[in-house]
Amino acid sequence: TDNGFWDTFRSVYPLLALGYPDHLKNILEGWVQAYREGGWIPKWASPGYRNSMVGTYGDVTIADGIVLGHIASTSYRDAYDALK
Repeated sequence: TDNGFWDTFRSVYPLLALGYPDHLKNILEGWVQAYREGGWIPKWASPGYRNSMVGTYGDVTIADGIVLGHIASTSYRDAYDALK
């Protein structure tokens, strides 16, 4: 399912990092792929790119994923570029 990111970057994604790291890796790789295809990390649950969310909470989760090793090393460069 899609995600609105409001508070999940503080609760759901840290939980996934601790309890289900492989699942989180798949989610983060999907976001990096969305960046590759569309030019930004998804920000709101809606068809297509809406860029309607205030803040960039997906960026927080991607940054955590880089630091914690939940993003494949082959995706580091794209993940970092997505945060710029």
